Amino acid sequence: MRKTDIPFEKPDVYRLESAKPPTQDPGLVRLKRTRGLRSFFSLLSVCFFILCTTFFVHTENAPSLAAFFSAVTARSKEVFLPENAISWMFAPAKPLETEKETEAVVQTDPPETSERAESGQTEADTVRETSVDLFAGLYDRDISELPEGLFPIIPYDLSSERDGVLSLYNDTDLAIRTSDYAVRPAAHAGLERAAAAGEGDAPVVLIVHTHGTEAYSEEGAPGYSETYNIPRSADITKNVVAIGEVIAEKLRAAGIPVLHSTVMHDRESYIGSYERSAATIRDHLAAYPSIRYVFDVHRDSVLKEDGTKIRPVTVARGRIAAQVMSVCGTNGYGADHPDWENNFEFAAKLQKNLNDHYLGLARAICLRKSSYNQELAPCSMLFEVGSCGNTLAEAKVSAAILGEELGAMILEGW
Repeated sequence: MRKTDIPFEKPDVYRLESAKPPTQDPGLVRLKRTRGLRSFFSLLSVCFFILCTTFFVHTENAPSLAAFFSAVTARSKEVFLPENAISWMFAPAKPLETEKETEAVVQTDPPETSERAESGQTEADTVRETSVDLFAGLYDRDISELPEGLFPIIPYDLSSERDGVLSLYNDTDLAIRTSDYAVRPAAHAGLERAAAAGEGDAPVVLIVHTHGTEAYSEEGAPGYSETYNIPRSADITKNVVAIGEVIAEKLRAAGIPVLHSTVMHDRESYIGSYERSAATIRDHLAAYPSIRYVFDVHRDSVLKEDGTKIRPVTVARGRIAAQVMSVCGTNGYGADHPDWENNFEFAAKLQKNLNDHYLGLARAICLRKSSYNQELAPCSMLFEVGSCGNTLAEAKVSAAILGEELGAMILEGW
């Protein structure tokens, strides 16, 4: 790795120069749409009830009112939460093994299957209703009662999807249209070709952590003090290494052999961590020529000018989830990386899939001049799973989804 390509220009903290107040977030726009629809259908149902009541009274059918009221109550969920009004907002329900989250908005596990059966409610209905409840207060944050001496942690929507357009944060001089890359065909036939260089269960994916000590905010924390600014930990069950393991588990479940390096290359010093992770990647590639994909998993840091921590969140599968950003390097600083567009194509396709399946989970792709060691393998990507304002549980929800989406792309030949 050339010294000119060491990415010291990558800040540990991305600052929002003029961040919008949470009341203007796109997440609230989606919420207002849902609230508006709910209000409309509520008014419609009341009018319908009054008309029917009048009819029953004047036709001496008043005893039928009780049966009519029961029928309306039984179908109230369909009246107030029509599926076509919110199905576009939430992904299909799938089982997800994650920790129970302790949030300011308390999350509850879905009822047992027997309870749902008795109520006539499907798992998809339960997840959808839970998602609506979570969205209702997701971006609301009153900092007036924050204890003195603490900086606030603000929930925020940094998602990339805007009316089907794939967003891009372009820090280079390159003219790029993300959508053009997202529609290109797969690069090869699929996992069979990816594993052809090895035998049996030879690893296809390598997961590393250049900044392995990156950790997350405490559950339910309303703010943080100056002495606890950017969370870091050497405990691999609490830092971003735990997020990498969730991704690895999902890839293995898809039948994709994975190596997960738990080395924290920034434990000694933040400076030089990319050089150390490059050495780890080269060692693994030499020992396992079958590796085609290298994923460097990080946790982002997003702060406002006044020190407020940003907590980029959405709702996926009935859970609060940290938003995810793909970082794609180039040869802008002189790295021997002529095939960077292959990685960008992979990132664009991933962002499109995430937007299609989990609206609001993906942030804009970040295109940088540094290579971030992505020139070392046929397909390499850096993922920022959540930010310093998110919790570990929120990041694990996103990591599970990310692992499944990556597995599907690899099997399809990306």
